[in-house]
Amino acid sequence: MSELLQLLKDAYVRKASDVHFRSNERTWIRIDGQLTPASPQVYSTQMLNEMFMPVIPDIKKEYFDQGREIDFAWELEGVARFRINIYKDINGLGGCFRILPSEIKNANDLNLEAAILELCTRTKGLILVTGPTGSGKTTTLSALIDYINLLRTDHIITIEDPIEFVHKEKNCLINQRETGAHTKGFSEALRAALREDPDVVMVGEMRDLETTATALEVAETGHLVLSTLHTNNASDTVYRVINQFPKKKQDQIRVSLASSLIGVISQVLIPKASGEGRIAVREIMIMNHAISNLIRENKIYQIN
Repeated sequence: MSELLQLLKDAYVRKASDVHFRSNERTWIRIDGQLTPASPQVYSTQMLNEMFMPVIPDIKKEYFDQGREIDFAWELEGVARFRINIYKDINGLGGCFRILPSEIKNANDLNLEAAILELCTRTKGLILVTGPTGSGKTTTLSALIDYINLLRTDHIITIEDPIEFVHKEKNCLINQRETGAHTKGFSEALRAALREDPDVVMVGEMRDLETTATALEVAETGHLVLSTLHTNNASDTVYRVINQFPKKKQDQIRVSLASSLIGVISQVLIPKASGEGRIAVREIMIMNHAISNLIRENKIYQIN
């Protein structure tokens, strides 16, 4: 356990985003998007098992013992939170530790554009933050929640898998729920949220049809909903949402999306000119009458 803590502290000091452990192999870390060996030390499956077990929540150990990979969040006090995936592979045991800074980056830290912040003043509708894996979607989403927390006096509910950034109440009441630990799944928690007097609902990811349909319903019933998707731009995002549904329902979903979607923020991370660190480059689509009509009439290819 002490060896694990030291490795994670060293990775944090080196400003790594991820730490990769594998049985009988070196430990690697990712810095500014590039993987590099962290240590020549090689760990056996037994050693990794002894390192990981103290941090795995009891509720997850049963799933892991059944041969399933597990996701959870864990905090190293005074250093950072970690989003952790433990799995088994051909070598034995593996783990990926994503480093989440304890301090939430705010809108100023991320240089969020005024157009994005204006979306946070809306009282209803759907805001989607999109991009490939590792593009900073969760960080941006967290900054938006933090901005709403300062700007408004509302009830915010977050539904995540797992909880990555812990928000403290500023001007808003905040309830953070984790799938598996606090609720069965995204769609169940979304339905329950409608009975919990929310103003703003954040869904970690619209990963299946049921969650997407429920998120649209919540947005249409007068709530502000924020979520993420793994898409590269605004038009791809619209296609992805619609194509999750059977063809016979797509006309209805287009009408629903045209009325509830208020903005899409697509981003990627690129190296800074200084060579140190990365910065987000964003495409921002703000919904207007023209785009609503294109979605409703199935002319999504004209959005760009």
